Amino acid sequence: MHGRGLKLGLVSNAFDPGWLLHQDLEQMGLADRLDFAVFSSEVGVRKPDPRIFRRALDALGVEPENALFVGDRLYEDVRGAGELGMTTVQALWFRADEHPAGVEPDHQAFTQLDVLNIARRFLA
Repeated sequence: MHGRGLKLGLVSNAFDPGWLLHQDLEQMGLADRLDFAVFSSEVGVRKPDPRIFRRALDALGVEPENALFVGDRLYEDVRGAGELGMTTVQALWFRADEHPAGVEPDHQAFTQLDVLNIARRFLA
């Protein structure tokens, strides 16, 4: 993603303290791949609350209409990001979520490669 000039952020619901989760990202070698990461335990709200998405967008300097959000949950991820105006992608390689309060994503990705193809089209 960075090679395409894109910024990469992580927005996650988590109960563990943020400092521990950031440490985990460092130890897994993921922190260097992310431009920003935010956890619900740090901000006191959980997805789909718009404030957690806004925190990431502001930190990345990206407007919602210029953001592509990938998540597996139709309510927390797709609905939350979509209500702010982000383009949404439901990741289906982990599990298919059918939450009754969820919404339809703009795209579905069956593999990580699908996400790259969707990102290419998004940039075009």
